[in-house]
Amino acid sequence: MEKEEKMEKEEKMEKEEKMEKEEKMEKEEKMEKEEKEEGRRKKKKKKKKKKKKKEEEEEEEEEEEEEEEEEEEEEEEEADEEEQEQ
Repeated sequence: MEKEEKMEKEEKMEKEEKMEKEEKMEKEEKMEKEEKEEGRRKKKKKKKKKKKKKEEEEEEEEEEEEEEEEEEEEEEEEADEEEQEQ
């Protein structure tokens, strides 16, 4: 009887240890997965921010080019008017 009880206790202890190990492993895997996901989100956010910044810079360049073209046209028109006056 004592042997059986001792065996049952040992089996119970082993099962509990095994369960604890499994839980610990699951927690670690979950943590790793969350860290990876967080890393992906940050990378994606950074990429999106970089893309937005690039688009804004391109838009600024286009606006500057348009302004320059308008100024050139105005200067040409003024030059034409001056020629016609003379």
